[in-house]
Parts: sequence; structure tokens; C-alpha cells
Amino acid sequence: MSTNGTNKASSPAPPMPMARTRTNPNRSNVGRQGLPSSQVSSQPHSPTQTQDPSQASPPIPKHRAKVGRSAGVSRDSMLAFDDMLRDLENINSTNEFDTNSNPNNTDANNASMPRSPRSHSIRSPSLRSNNSSSNAINSTYSANNNTSNNANTFHSMLRDLESVGSMSSTISNTASNGGRPPPTSVANIASTISIGNQIVKGERERREMDRLAKERAAKAQLALEKEAFLKKEMDERAEKDALRRREDETRRLESDRLRRAKLRRDTELKDSDARNQALAARMTVGGLAFATALRAVNGPSPDEQVIVPDYIDAVIRTLVVDKIIAPMPEDFASYDGFSLWQSHINKPLQEVLADFLHSQFVQPVSPNTLPIPVDIFFKVVEAKSLIAKEGRSRDAYCRIEFGAIPQPDYPPKTGVEIFMTETMQGTVNPVWNQHVDVASQELTDSIIVSVWDRRKDDFLGRVVMSVKDIVTSCGASGSDGFVSRWHKLQPRGASVKNKDKYIGGDLLIEMSIDMEKTPLPDELHADPIAQLESQLVSCKINFKALYITLLRACLILDINSSPPPATQPMNAQAANELIHLMSPESIATLKFWERKWLIRESFRTLTYLDLVFQKYKLYEVPVWALLNAYEELYGSMKRNPTWLNDYEKPILVDTLEEMHAHYKIQVSNYREYYPKNKPDEALESTILLLRMIFKSPIYRQAHPNLPTSFRTEIKSVMLQAVQGRFKKLQEHSAPFDEHDTEAVIDGLIGLCDLLVAELIADYKYYRKSFEIELDIVRMNAEVYLEKFVGVLSAQFEGGTGLLTGDDVVQKASRSMFALYKKLKSFDAKYCKVCPSIKKSPYYAKFRVEDWFAPFVSKWLEHLTTLTVEWVTNAVKADKFEAMESDTTAEDSLQHSSSITDLFQAVYSNLDNIMDLKWSNELQQAGFIQKFGKTVSRAIENYCDVVGTDDADGADAKGATFSNFIMSVRMQKEESGPADITNESCVKLCNLEYARMKLDEMHSMMNVSTLARTQVDHRATIALNKKTTPSAKAASALDEQDKVKGAFKIELVYAENVKPVTKNGLANPFMVVRMPEGTVVPVQDPSDSSVSSKANNSPSVPVILTGNACELVRTRPVFDTINPVWEETFSTLLPPVSHLDVFLYSKNLISSNELCGKTLIDLSGRLSRLRQKLGDHHTHDVYIEFAPQGRGLVRMTLEGEQEDVDYWFRKSRERLKRTQNDLLRALTTRVSPYLRETIVRVIKEHESVALNRGFLQTALGTGSVQYSNQTAAGVAIDKPVTPAEADSAMSPVTEYLNKNLELLCANLSPSMAHEVIKRLWEEVLLDVEYVLIPPLFGQIESSRRYLNKRQVSMCGWALSVLRSFFHADGEALGLAYKILDSRKYLELTTLMSVYFNEVPRIKREYELSTSVNGRPKEMLMRVVRLRAEKQEELTPAERDGLRKWVDVELSRRKER
Repeated sequence: MSTNGTNKASSPAPPMPMARTRTNPNRSNVGRQGLPSSQVSSQPHSPTQTQDPSQASPPIPKHRAKVGRSAGVSRDSMLAFDDMLRDLENINSTNEFDTNSNPNNTDANNASMPRSPRSHSIRSPSLRSNNSSSNAINSTYSANNNTSNNANTFHSMLRDLESVGSMSSTISNTASNGGRPPPTSVANIASTISIGNQIVKGERERREMDRLAKERAAKAQLALEKEAFLKKEMDERAEKDALRRREDETRRLESDRLRRAKLRRDTELKDSDARNQALAARMTVGGLAFATALRAVNGPSPDEQVIVPDYIDAVIRTLVVDKIIAPMPEDFASYDGFSLWQSHINKPLQEVLADFLHSQFVQPVSPNTLPIPVDIFFKVVEAKSLIAKEGRSRDAYCRIEFGAIPQPDYPPKTGVEIFMTETMQGTVNPVWNQHVDVASQELTDSIIVSVWDRRKDDFLGRVVMSVKDIVTSCGASGSDGFVSRWHKLQPRGASVKNKDKYIGGDLLIEMSIDMEKTPLPDELHADPIAQLESQLVSCKINFKALYITLLRACLILDINSSPPPATQPMNAQAANELIHLMSPESIATLKFWERKWLIRESFRTLTYLDLVFQKYKLYEVPVWALLNAYEELYGSMKRNPTWLNDYEKPILVDTLEEMHAHYKIQVSNYREYYPKNKPDEALESTILLLRMIFKSPIYRQAHPNLPTSFRTEIKSVMLQAVQGRFKKLQEHSAPFDEHDTEAVIDGLIGLCDLLVAELIADYKYYRKSFEIELDIVRMNAEVYLEKFVGVLSAQFEGGTGLLTGDDVVQKASRSMFALYKKLKSFDAKYCKVCPSIKKSPYYAKFRVEDWFAPFVSKWLEHLTTLTVEWVTNAVKADKFEAMESDTTAEDSLQHSSSITDLFQAVYSNLDNIMDLKWSNELQQAGFIQKFGKTVSRAIENYCDVVGTDDADGADAKGATFSNFIMSVRMQKEESGPADITNESCVKLCNLEYARMKLDEMHSMMNVSTLARTQVDHRATIALNKKTTPSAKAASALDEQDKVKGAFKIELVYAENVKPVTKNGLANPFMVVRMPEGTVVPVQDPSDSSVSSKANNSPSVPVILTGNACELVRTRPVFDTINPVWEETFSTLLPPVSHLDVFLYSKNLISSNELCGKTLIDLSGRLSRLRQKLGDHHTHDVYIEFAPQGRGLVRMTLEGEQEDVDYWFRKSRERLKRTQNDLLRALTTRVSPYLRETIVRVIKEHESVALNRGFLQTALGTGSVQYSNQTAAGVAIDKPVTPAEADSAMSPVTEYLNKNLELLCANLSPSMAHEVIKRLWEEVLLDVEYVLIPPLFGQIESSRRYLNKRQVSMCGWALSVLRSFFHADGEALGLAYKILDSRKYLELTTLMSVYFNEVPRIKREYELSTSVNGRPKEMLMRVVRLRAEKQEELTPAERDGLRKWVDVELSRRKER
């Protein structure tokens, strides 16, 4: 069996590496073509003869597998293996043919046949080194036929097979004869070739399976790529079709809009032209008599009585601040009307209406206030006779001010234009010749020309004139619109008269105007209103534009004066009222101008609806006002189907389309327009208006493609809206970098929060508003879920998602768990708000756990790799000093920071597992199981570090605790007694703290329940398996008698090994073997317990013998009888009932010597160990070697039947083992001093040697004689007194008291008890060592048989230390039932029989297996000690005792 481990067992030397040598092209291929033997023998022999290519069989193709090859096999080895497979096939075919054609072909018959050259190339160094011997063999066996040649070739290839690791040990023994085939029969060769056939068949089957697996993987990958490509292509095609449909719909709507706009324009032109003709027909007298005649016809109406001047002034102010540009070219009935307006009137409609209102309802307009545009060419030529100051000259310039200046002395700060001329320096008669063009709109505007001195800033005079004066002067007879006149410079007003000291001189000014555009002077005295109305008619203005402007001003005034409430007043009864937002004054004013300008009622209602809608869009009027306006329109149309004429229907269609588009936007974006559904009932009114527009016959006539049901329409609108809403939310939460994993996860979390907030808002605020038409919560939930599932699927599925890679585990695991929690919360909230969502097909695709299960598994696997980092960081920062604890439960444990840091790292990741709340309990158990494996790995790493008992320095951290124990045992005497360190106590507390935390974690994770879940699941699977009765019987027998599977075996140490060298030591190494004749069966393909471990299982049963039975072998440890190996091996056991363990001593010259042997019983009927191994934990197996010694072997059965509790049990076992190791290290630190002191105290009471004579001393002859007294002069037969015992043992008790005080202060009571118990056991071993030596090995030359005083001292030593460890039963003292152990009773009994006669001791040994509970071995050791060291015995007595001991040892060995 092949093994692997940290140190592989030694085995017979493998064959030398195979040399890759290509086949010689000139070699003979006899025996490789499958020819009959007669044809082969008839061919002539020639060294250079080549085979005819025409007769060669087609070459066998090479099948080199690229899948499943071991990484350690070189390319040359693979090529050689392919050649060997081809050769094996040819050999087999040739051998079968030859055997069938020559059944009686023997060596005698072959002797008469001619020789044939070698038919194989040199493939191994063994053949290459034995060329000469091979040639000799060929000469000797010249009569060999093809069969022998084939066998020779086959054996060579078998050696090559072994070099690439693919040959069994049985076949390798067949080929170990130096490259020469052994003399064997044809039947044996055929049997060997049959095994080769099996190898070829197995290899080809494996390659074929690898090829098929690779093809299946490639086909699956190709299918995935094809499916992804087709899906992408379909999505692109669907997107293009949708884009094309949207473009077609947009073009159609634009075409309809242009058509309706043209129709509306044409109808408006006709309507305006008809109205102007009607107004012109009313003129009884042409031209200027129009207004007077109109007033006479109409007269004042009763409604006009409510119109007051204050209201008209307010309307005029509203018109003045109106910023809407009017008129526009489309407001005229002719295309040249706008140009005529600009040339004759050229002012906004708001000012024209203000003039009309003021002249009609406030006071008549005087001619001086006629708003007439005038363009003036104004030129300042020169000045003369300016007043100089004290005879000095002037630096004169002119300042020209133009605008509405009611008081020249106090010009307004705004609305005035100022022009400056150049400065003429040093003269009182300056000449400027500078002009300016002035455009005036009012005859009351003024022009002020003032002269100033630049140097002194002195005022020199001014000229003031109005536009009316300029027009009158320029329009005088004979002037042709041009005037040049000197004007006297005048002073300013009385308030500044005293400051004007230098006024005087004349100023020449030239002025001109265009008389064609300016009215004549006599026309300025006509009625201005009549003249303005005449100009309006001549411009062919559409008086609807004037009415719309007036209606807008009245509406704005009334809204600003009394803002309407958000909700309609309860007492508002507006069923028959036309306008609901306007005052009676506004209604009367509008009716007056309706009659005057021939405006129809239908147009008034349409205009009001449109204006209210415009104000509604600006949030200036509530929706109820708009609803009332539309209801009025709808009611009028319903009462009178011909209420609208053909000119007004296009206007209504445009208004309804605009309203429909706006309401559609509002309803689609109801969250923005109606936050928290405020104002109350506003959204309901908007939906109602949208429904009314949808049901309008005129609107449906203009849109024949509308669905019949409004619910269908609004559902379609809301579906598009919610899809667009999701896209906006996705863009809002999208990361800047789509390849940044953290940013993508944060974006998904943000999107999840937004979707939940949206759904909750829908349920809380908007559900009732839509409940008549549709279930807005259900619809939005389904659309959001569908889109969100698509987004998540793109990230988690298909193998190309960003969140499916391995990087997310290492870089964004914390964010992934946050995303998981958010998605689970998303699921819970969605189901709570909308329970019916569970019936949606998209909810079945919302598989959060399926998406995250691969990530959690990868994260748990990655977590296992971080345990070394956790332990390293924790230990690196730890000084192994006790730290204070906050919790009461931990106060008794003086642990350090490393263990808390380690468990802090564990708990930080445990929270992620516990927060999963996985619905599948079996998967949850699997996750907990993997996490338990991580915890176990962390515990193992931590135990590896702290188990050294020395955390200071890098070298100590890499050592093992056993090396430390050996170093303590080898301390020199001058180093002094070793004390227990505080660090060792802290480490023990750390391990105990870890066990406590592990139990706490076990309870918190509910491991027991999850383990039962796994057990139940496996039981269910086992019931479903179909097993034949024979298979069941074989399995039961296997389980009852034998064990098999993958094992991990750790050989730790041995103690008291039988010494074999002259110095009383050994060079021990341990070997573990399977029983001789173990059968390796053919592996069952359905057996999963070993499938992962066995890569090359045999195709036929194999019987193991000799070296093939060896499993593991340790390294030798030289010169010791207490070796420590600590070597771990992993191996695969066939069915075995026990394992044989041998201890050998390494001999570098001769053969190794056996030091001891034993067996490990694994049978089900006799061994409890096999039952323990079933939990797949590591178990300590203490073995007793025969004839002496004991050892520790740790065994672990590795299997697939692990459950949740497995790794927690394994962690506890490892903590317990490390605790035991540290305890053993502590006792080993103390025990040398105990043994030294006890030995010294007892040795002080041995008898003193007598002085020998000079001659005896010089010659070194004669035996040493001893006196009956000790060195202190005390008789050796006198027992030791209690006082003497206390005095002698005081150093030991003081030493123990000092160290045990440290233990009691730093360890828990249970741990301190364990240390004290182990120290007591060490004391018992030390006393036993003093009383009797080991059964085997050389007895020290200085050892003597103890006298009665020494035995008495041994008893007192036990008594003193027993009382010391008991401590009166107080504090941490051990109870007597613990102290009075079996070993203690054995020692007390031994001391009682220590001085019995030898025959009595022998008789007791022979009569029973034990005497008063004493083992027989102890009696034999007493006899052996007497035979070697008791002075009173004669040589014959000594030889008799030695002979008796040897006989008993032989009998014991036979048993």
C-alpha cells in the first residue's frame, strides 16, 4: 500500500528513473507484427536488415490523456507510458497467436530454431548496464522463440511501468531479475501478460472517461455561450423593434399635430376676418366716428354698474406687470397685419387694453396723452455768449436727458435716457455738431438740454421742450418736418436758483421728424380712443387676442386678491355658474367687452378653461377649479351638441391633448406631484379629469386608436411609468464603476432600499386613490420585482456575473452579507405590504438563498485559509500575561489577549452565519458544519503555537512541545531547579477559556438540533438506497470484524524502550504494518468513503505480503529509551482487523534489533477503539510493548459522514490533547528536581563502604565491603523518624509550595487539581524508580539494594508528600481517594515485601497473576535487583536468580 505524510515510511528502493530513448529505426520488429512462428523463423538474420514497410501492420495511435494527469509526471514519462501501452498490446496479440499456433512449443523445440535478434529497444539503465550479460544470454539461449522474446520485452516494460508509478508490487518482483526473463513456462508468461492487458485496459478506460468528460464540459460551455448569444440577439432585436415602433408613433403624432395646427390656424383666420368685417359694418360714419357711434348703440348696461374705478386701476396695474409678449404675428387676420401694427401702434396689447379701460371706465383720454410713436432726429449744433467766470474761458459740454420727466428739476432715477457731448475746451462759443436719434412713444415725453463747465462743474443754463412741442414745430406749414432754431438758456427752478450764478447765452438746436409716420398737428385734437380703435381694425387684429389678454389679467387679479383654497369649499354650489374663481367686477368687465368685440360664449368658456389649466400647471389654482371649469364645458356641450362651432373644435382638441398629456405626466409621476398624496383628493381629481378627457367624444374622435376601457389605458400608462421609475431608481443607485464590486453591491443595497420605500409609500398614501381603476401596489410590486430579479440574476447567474467570482469573497464579503440581509428584509417587507405577490411568477424567481449559497460556501472555504492569519496576529500581539476580565464568568480564568482576539475574529464571522436565518435547515447545517471546520482549524493552529510552552522568540514558536520536554529532561544540575512560569499558567487558562467559548458557541448555534437534522436526512437517503442481500451481508460482516478507509496516524512518542546497546540505550524507530496476507479487494464504484482517497485502486484483488504490508515508518531517534517522533502519516487501509506495531533499534552495521511489539485491535467484537473511531475524531491510543515500554499513537478515521457536531467535538479533543501536553510539560519541568531530591535524600541513608587495604586498593582486587551505618553514623536498620523525614523533605515541600502557589493563583481549581495530581503521579514514579530498576536494560553500577532505613525513608517521603498534597482537604488539596491510587497502593505493598525471602517472592509470583493488587512484573524486578545488587548472595545464588528471571521472561514472551 502506498502512504503519504510528513515523513514517508522507508520501503525497498524503487527502480532507477527511466531513460527516454527512441526506438532504433533499423531494429527488427520480429515478434511485434503478430506473424506465425514459422514465418518468423524463416526470415534470414542480418544485423542491418530492415523490415519491409509494406508488410508492417498499421501503427497503433497514441492516446495521450491531457486530463487527469498528475502534476508530478514529466512529459518524457508520459511519452514512455504511451509507448509501453502500445508495446503491451502488440506483445499480447503476438503471444496469443504464437500460443494458439504452437500449443506444444517448449524450450526443447525452440532449441532447433534459428536465432532472432533482440526485438526491443533499451528502455532502462538496468538493461543498458547489462548489455554484455544480455548478449551472453542470447548466445546461451539461441533457440528462444517469439514467446521468450516477448516476455523479455514485457519484463523490461514492467520495470518502466514501475518508474512512472503505475505498476503493482507483485509485478515488480517478477521483473527484478536484472532485465533477464526468468526461466518460466508459457502459462506463467501468459498470466503475466494478462495482468498487463488489465493495466492497458484500465488506462485506456480512464483516458476515454477523461476525454468524454472534457467533451461534455466543452459541449456544456458551448451550449451556455450559444444560449447567451441567442438571448442577447433576441434582446437586441426586441429593443430595435420597440425603438422603431416608438419612432413611428412619434412621427404619426407629430403629423397629426401639424395637421390640426394648420386647420386651427385656417379656422382662426376665417373667424377673425369675419369678426373684423362685422365690426367695420357697424361704423355708421367712416373713420373717426366709429367709437362714438358704437357707444351710442351699446349704451351702459346694468352689469357695468358694479365696475368701479378702483377695480379698473387694479386691472390696469395687472396689465402693466404682465410680461407675456403680445401681440404675435398669429394674432392677426392677415399676414401683413403685424407689420401694420408695428408701424402705426407698436405697443403691447396690455397697454392698448389699459387705455381702453381707463378711457371707458375712469375718465376720457385727452389728446395730449395720446400714445403716438415719434422718431426724432435731434442735433446740438453750437452755443454762443456763455457767461465766463472772472473773464476766464469755459470747457463746455451738453447733457441731453430724454424720457417721461414730469418735473424737470427732479428727474426720475429710472426710465430716463442720458446722452453726453464732447467737451470743447477754452471757449465761450463752443461748437459740437453732435446728434442723437430719439424714439418716443408718448407726446408727453420731455427733452432737457443743459450746458455745463467740465472744469468747475458750473451749470451754464438749459433748454426744456416736450415731444408734442417738437412735433408741432416740425409739422408747421413750410417746415417739411425740419426745424433749426436758437434757444435762450434758462435757469433751473426756484429751489436751486441761488446756485445758478452764470446763466446766459444761446443754444442752436436742429430737429426733424418723419411726417408720414407722425400724425398732423390738427389730428392731435381728435378722439384718441376712436383713432386707436380705427387703427386696430385697419391692422386686422384678432380681437380674441385682446379678450384673452383681458381675461388673463382679470383672472390673475382675482386669484391674487383672494387665493382659492386647496380643497373646494363645502358651500360652493357652482352648477350653473360660468366662472368660479372670478369676482363680479371681472365678470361684468368681460361681458362688456364680449358684446363690444363680438366674442361667443363657447370661446369664453374654452379660454377660461385653458387659462385655468395654465395656472394649474403653475400651481396657482387648485385642481377643483379646473375640474369645475371642465364640468361647465362638458355640461354645455352635453346640453347643446352644436354649442361649439367648427372654428372652436380644434381649439378644444388642442386644449384636451395638452391637458391629457399633463395629467398623464402627473399621474405617472404621482409621487413627485402629490407627495404623501397632498393636497387631499388632488390625485383623485386628476385621475377623474383624465378619465373625463378619455371619455370625451371630441377627444376620442381625434384619437380613434384609444382602447375602449379607461382601466386598460391607465394600466398601460402606469406600467410604462413604473418601468421608467425603476430605470430612474436603478440609475440613481448605479455605481460610477461597474467593475467595482463594492460599489456594485452598495448600489444593489441602495436600489433595494428605494424599492421598499416606494412600495411602502404606495401602500400608505396612494392605494386608495387608484383603487377604483387598478391595484397600484400589486402592479408596482410585480414590475419592481420582475426588474429587480433581472438585475440580480445578471449579477449572480450565468457564470459571468460580477458577484459569482472568487474576488468577491476576498474583497467584498462584508458587503455581500449586508446585501443578503437587505434582500431578506426586502422579501419580508414586500410580502407584508403585498401578500398577493407570492402568487406572482416572478416571486418564484426571487431565489435569494440559491443566489447566495455558492458565495457562502466559497466564503467559508476562504475563511478556513484565514485561520493562520488570525492566530498569527493574535499571538504576535500577546505577551501571555493575564488580563482583567469584565464578566463574572471569566474572572476565575487568568487568560491573555491572544485567545480573546482569536475568538473575537471567530465571533465577528459567526455573526454573518447566524444572521443568515436560512430557510433550508439542511443547508444551514452544512454552513454551520463548514464554519465549525474553520473554528477547528483555528483551534488547531492556536494549539500548535501555544503548545510549545515558550512563546518568546521565533525559534521557540516553530518547535514542538516534545522537543521542549526533552530539553527539560536533559537539564544540567548546575542550572538549578526549574520553576513553573506564569506564562505556562496563562496558556493553560487560555485553553480552558477556549473550551468555555467553544461550548458557548455550540449552544448559541443550536448545533445539536442541526446535527439531528443531518442524521434524519441521511437516514432518509439510506432508506431510499437499494442494496442486494449479499451486499448487505458482506457490509455487515465488514463492519463487525474489520475496518477500512482513510486514516491519519500520528506516532507521538514511546517510553521505557528496551535498551539494546552497551550503554543501556537504543536507537528506536516505530513501524506499523498490516497483517500478513491482507487482501486488497476491488473497490466498489458506489463506495464514496474512499473514492476521493484512492486514485489507483486495483482491478483484481491483491494479497499483500512482505514489505507491501508496511504502512508507516518513523525516523530513528538515537541514544535514548524515551524517543519522541511526532510524525503524521495519511494512508488508506484495506479491510483489516488489527495493526501490528513494532519497535526496532537502528543498527548502522548489522540488522536492526527488535525492541518491542504489540498490536492495535480494530475488530468490532473485541475493540472499543473501532467504536470510538466512528466519530471521525482524533483519539489517543496508548500501547504497551512486549517485553517493556509504552507508546502513544493518535489515530483519526477520515470519512465523509461528518455532521455539524463533528468539528466541535474535534476542537474539544484537540484542546484537551494540547492541555494534556502542556500539563505534561509542566510536570516535566518540575519532576527532575523532585527525582533528584528524592534520590539524594534516600541515598544519604545508604551504608558507608569500609576501607580496603593498601594492596587491594592498589591492585583493584576484592569486593567492596559496607558497614552497618550511614555516613551520619546512624544504623541502617534504624527507621527514619518523622522529624528527620520532615527535615529531609523540606526542600521539596518548599519548592512545591512556591510553584503550587503560582498554580493556585493563576489556574482554575479543576486545572490546578489536575497539575497537582500529575505531580503526585511523578512522585510515585520517582519512588518506584528508587526502589526497583526497570525490568530490562543495564542496571546502574552505582545502584545498590536498599537497606531498611532507606525503605523507611521512601515510605516517609510518600507520607510527607501525601499529606502535603492533601493539605487537610482545604483549598486545592487532593482528596485521599485520589492520592491513594493504584500505584500508591502498589508501592506501599512493595515496601512491605521488599525484604521478604526470595523463595517466598518467587512462590507468590508463580501462584497468582497479582499479589494484593501488585502486578507480577514488580515482583520480577525485585528478584532481578537482588540477583544483581544484593551483597549477601553467593555467586551460585546470583546465577540461579538470573536464570530464573531469564526463564520467566522467555515464558512471558511466548505467551
